[in-house]
Amino acid sequence: MTSTSIARRAVDTRSLPVYRAGGVVMPYVITGMAERVERETVWAPHSHPTHELLWNRAGASTATIGSRTWTITPSVGL
Repeated sequence: MTSTSIARRAVDTRSLPVYRAGGVVMPYVITGMAERVERETVWAPHSHPTHELLWNRAGASTATIGSRTWTITPSVGL
């Protein structure tokens, strides 16, 4: 295995804050964000103060919520 193929298999790990349900007052707004994830990335367990929509323009990803794992593809949002 070459060092290039090892680098491609590396996994990024990210952390985000954990919020108590209703712990942050947010105004009613709809915003968008785009991020291109170039390699396998794992986020530590976390929560969001607002609802989120996960959608992939290309490729597939998974999200585990509680004991359920969801697969998100370009034709399916979560």
